[in-house]
Amino acid sequence: MPELRKDLVRNEWVVIATDRALRPNDFPINKQGVHNLAINGFCPFCEGN
Repeated sequence: MPELRKDLVRNEWVVIATDRALRPNDFPINKQGVHNLAINGFCPFCEGN
C-alpha cells in the first residue's frame, strides 16, 4: 500500500511505494536467452549486424 509523506526539505507531499522492493523478484531471470543468441550467430551488438 503506498504511503503519502511530507518532504520537509521541499515542502511537498510525496508518494512512497512500500511494495516496490518486491517487484524485481516477480520475474524469473532466463539466462538461456542470452546464450541462445551467441549460438545462433546473431548478435545485435556485434559489428556488421
